[in-house]
Amino acid sequence: MLLGKAQPVVFICVSQIIHFYTASQRCRQDNFSKSRNIASVSLELTMVKSTGQSAAVQLGSRHRVRAAQPSSVREINRVIVLNLIRLHQPISRNDLAKQARIHCSNVSEIVDELLREGLLCEERAMPRGRGRVPYLISLNGTAILALSIDIRYSTTYIALGGLGGDLQHTTSIPTPHQPTAFVSALLRALERDVMIQPHLGRGIRQIGVSVPGWVRPTTGEVLWVPSIPSYSGYPLQAELERRLSAQVVLENNTRLGALAELWMEEKADGNPIRNFAFVLVGDMGVSAGVVQQGKLYHASGDGVSGEFGHMVIDSEGPRCRCSRRGCWQTFIADRATWHRYQPHRRFNSSSFAELLSAVRRHDASALRALSETARYLALGLVNIALTLDPGTVILAGEVTQAWPLIEPHWQRELALVKVPLQVRRARLPLDELLLRGGILLAFRHFFQPPSLGW
Repeated sequence: MLLGKAQPVVFICVSQIIHFYTASQRCRQDNFSKSRNIASVSLELTMVKSTGQSAAVQLGSRHRVRAAQPSSVREINRVIVLNLIRLHQPISRNDLAKQARIHCSNVSEIVDELLREGLLCEERAMPRGRGRVPYLISLNGTAILALSIDIRYSTTYIALGGLGGDLQHTTSIPTPHQPTAFVSALLRALERDVMIQPHLGRGIRQIGVSVPGWVRPTTGEVLWVPSIPSYSGYPLQAELERRLSAQVVLENNTRLGALAELWMEEKADGNPIRNFAFVLVGDMGVSAGVVQQGKLYHASGDGVSGEFGHMVIDSEGPRCRCSRRGCWQTFIADRATWHRYQPHRRFNSSSFAELLSAVRRHDASALRALSETARYLALGLVNIALTLDPGTVILAGEVTQAWPLIEPHWQRELALVKVPLQVRRARLPLDELLLRGGILLAFRHFFQPPSLGW
């Protein structure tokens, strides 16, 4: 969870503490956990899948429960301070205390701790007139580094980044279509890169990996990669951790795009958007990352939420890789648009750029192909609006380069159903967006509050 406004965060977190402390006291009164520490109670539970914030339970397998304790308040305040620095840096200690609504001495204790850990840097501000010159705090973007790996069908992009999420160095390699060959090629590239190699095994503690398919975030399992089927089921996280001696976290590429957009949205002027759907139209497929109340939505935890590309819009349509017919992505993915334009030519990584070039020359065939894609894109966006009511859809992919041509189509469709929906382009090019998402994923534990309860 990436935090925004300080006051609501404090209210929510303190409410959680009160709730779980009360529940723990009730357990004591019922003689449920007389001999156990309430900070770590082991229960015989089976989690029943739930799409809400809480889960129903019944007796069965083991599940860890973490109750609130006095140190939880300090952990939460530490996260609040880090997020406020992220949003308002550079900032003085006094202004930080006002933003957090925490006593100055408590803020200074947290800041001093973070300075000792190397997460922050503090510099004297430029003098402006009379009075004491404050020291300004900001995130230390060079002390701790993370690696971001964005796996695509034809190319894998790699970036080195710091705690602030900025990319300090990028490179790329061709993507082998066998996972063992991919791991070997990745290691060779990292060891040859003069900017990355010095930090391997020492400075790089975290690695975030963007996968173009279904990933179970809780275990790092690669469930299904439609564009590169041989990756499905491969223990990629475990293998990278073994070979690189760092903590590796895997996530679906579209959800990382949504995470990067959420991070930038919180830093934007005005009221940040806390509910949106991030839709990525890719070479081979289409998927979405959903953000609700400032949190990335994961549903049951099986990694399949937001797969709107497999929403059937024509049961007699083209066959999809999922074995069904008429999935949305079979009509709007870049390859589908290309085949409408050039049905007898093979699609490759440069094909869509060629199509867009033809559109700019007002080629009639290219314009017809892209207009058809825009019509199907509009149908799916309306379905998302009617299903989720996200308020905003952020669209990413090469197709957005033809925005003046595709925008009128969904405007007409939305007007028909009278659904209030804002559709806008992603703030950054897709390559940079997904790499930033990988860096943020790697550093997520610094900016998330502690998990309390079930």
